[in-house]
Amino acid sequence: MKDKICEKCLNSNTNFANFCNFCGNKFLQTTSMSSSSKFIETFRSRWALIWIVVGVFILAVLFELMPYLSDFLDLLISSIWMYGLMFIWVLWVRNRNELSLKAILGKLNSINTIGIPYLVLIVIVGMGFSISCTYMSIYLIIQLFGEISLIETLFDGGDLWPKNFSSIQAYLHAGFVVSILVLIAPIFEEVVFRGMFMTRWVVKWGYKRGIIFSSLFFGILHPGIIGPTVMGVILSCLYNRTKSLWVSVFCHMINNSIVVILVLITGDPGSIETEEFTSLSSMLPILGLFIVSSVIISLVLYKLWPSKSDIIPYQHNLQNLHVNNE
Repeated sequence: MKDKICEKCLNSNTNFANFCNFCGNKFLQTTSMSSSSKFIETFRSRWALIWIVVGVFILAVLFELMPYLSDFLDLLISSIWMYGLMFIWVLWVRNRNELSLKAILGKLNSINTIGIPYLVLIVIVGMGFSISCTYMSIYLIIQLFGEISLIETLFDGGDLWPKNFSSIQAYLHAGFVVSILVLIAPIFEEVVFRGMFMTRWVVKWGYKRGIIFSSLFFGILHPGIIGPTVMGVILSCLYNRTKSLWVSVFCHMINNSIVVILVLITGDPGSIETEEFTSLSSMLPILGLFIVSSVIISLVLYKLWPSKSDIIPYQHNLQNLHVNNE
């Protein structure tokens, strides 16, 4: 019966093995497949696709039945449905696959191992890269196709915010957006994309493909795609380095808080104005920002990128929980 897991490559070995049959690592102690580590072996991400397809279909049906909703009610219903469905799915995986949320989250004080100024710097550089990628992508699309329908689909985030603040409902709308962006989205999205998808895909495919695919999935579901994908890679590396999802959550909160502050100060919710992208000379500062931020991000990822011998955060935290319980 295969129930001894190699801490180095995470492959299963026979219970009486002294060395891993896959990588040759010597077992210092037996790590049995107890019920508390069932998640690593039994979780299948394909079920998430079913949840997404069903959720989007039901939401589309609801909006078809109620076509005259205000922007605020539209956002309220879609957000409650999306994050409510995400919450139910996490609980379902927790019960079905015995997911340990404590093992996913790790220790809160691990934020101090990286340093808050360093995390803020990483976020600012990541935002610079994201903005430069967005502007250059818009410029290329306009030059190649000469129309903005694709741009509005991929990049425009203006519909999230109220058009003006002339009513109480508009202030409630803005407050709800802030709570979603700064509190709810960072926690839920980090648990799902880094804590669950990345963990599963790293176990299945290794660190490189696990981090890239989970980050790409994260980016596809956000405006701009390229910037959020790169930010997802950075957050994944931080999670693997610190073994604490709270570090990724904190960075995600900083990123979204900066966006909120800029919107509230400038009054610009991120609408696309094509007049800004008509000349090549106007893109030179953006190109400079892209080069500088790309170099810094490359250095950060080089420093944080996990090695093949690293233990995934979930397994590391799970072992610590077992030790503390004993």
